[in-house]
Amino acid sequence: MALGRHDDAGSATTKAGTYERQLFNTNVNSRSSSGEVKFSASDYDAATNILRKVATATSAWKLSTSYSGPLTNLPELFGLRTAQLRTDTTLATLYHSQNDFESALPWATKAERGYADIFLLRITHYMGRSYRHMQTATTVGL
Repeated sequence: MALGRHDDAGSATTKAGTYERQLFNTNVNSRSSSGEVKFSASDYDAATNILRKVATATSAWKLSTSYSGPLTNLPELFGLRTAQLRTDTTLATLYHSQNDFESALPWATKAERGYADIFLLRITHYMGRSYRHMQTATTVGL
């Protein structure tokens, strides 16, 4: 997207959606990425449509901020929360870019609360340990 190659980015999100569905039985993360691609390509109606569908699909899911033990489903948590945060942030940015501040504010507020939850979890013992493990695994290509 940053290079202006929206068609390639769109194709990549479609391909990612296939893998995401196979691994997690959902494609909300890749759909959220697709909405971001549409926004980046200035296709605001398509972006809004896609992102609102993702917001609806993920609205019942809430990230817990308290865990009694090590996380065993970090990839699923990461994927769902990433989809929510990307959706909320992109919708806030989309509405803001159109000077529709009244519509942007609830999405920006929701995104801000979501990022605050992530920061809170990051400093907890179990999430911090799982997060460091995931960083190491990503760094070494696991």
